[in-house]
Amino acid sequence: MSIRFEFVGKARTVLLKSWASRFGMLATFFGALAQFQDQLPMVQAYIPKNVFGLLTIACSVAVPLARIVKQYELRDATGAANPQPVAPAAPQ
Repeated sequence: MSIRFEFVGKARTVLLKSWASRFGMLATFFGALAQFQDQLPMVQAYIPKNVFGLLTIACSVAVPLARIVKQYELRDATGAANPQPVAPAAPQ
């Protein structure tokens, strides 16, 4: 069994428009805020203590779910990595 890696044609477009990437970036952002929430007194007055942790978990769970959703606006950017299916040969 061999593993073959192919990169998409427009990686920047995919990273910015893919919902999986967006949820991953949000999870990273909320995780960082959760780590520093105790040092941000202005935030403590408005947001309860565990909200950033829960948002991190929710976004982390959403990443694999977003991977299985077909995003038609990314079809052009990922064309090289997603070959078109080959039609079966006509019977003789």
